[in-house]
Amino acid sequence: MSISYIVDGYNAIKSAAPYCDLPLRQARERFFSYLETRRPHGSLRNRLIVVFDGSSEVFGCRNNQTFEIIFTSGESADDKIQEIVVSSKNPGTVVVVTDDRALGYAVRRAGARTMSCHEFFKTAAVRGARASVREPDTKNLLNIVQREKITEECRKIWLKRP
Repeated sequence: MSISYIVDGYNAIKSAAPYCDLPLRQARERFFSYLETRRPHGSLRNRLIVVFDGSSEVFGCRNNQTFEIIFTSGESADDKIQEIVVSSKNPGTVVVVTDDRALGYAVRRAGARTMSCHEFFKTAAVRGARASVREPDTKNLLNIVQREKITEECRKIWLKRP
């Protein structure tokens, strides 16, 4: 079963050390890069929506293929997030990432789960650590020249070639 993660964008950016001291545009771009590379929402089947207050024309934003970006115009990000949760066919499969208590209470009443921004970032760090453990150790691999040399030496020994 896939899960839909809805991130309170500015809330997440302002709660994370790498982004909170940067200008908003730069913080958003780094946050987007983080989401693309680290995938804190897990499986590619899981849906990720990041909601920001304001208009994309005012703030500028790139298109994204791996997750959905919503800039609200005329309503708050909190209201938009609540609207998404309420209109969801199965709110039990929705996780709202925010540190905003009022928003957390509202979406839990609608049937969604909540996750703190710290937990969201921590999940990616743990997932990244697991992935790095599984990656092959490339420092001990031989290059093509070394492999050919070993192969030729083995041929000489085993096939008795001069």
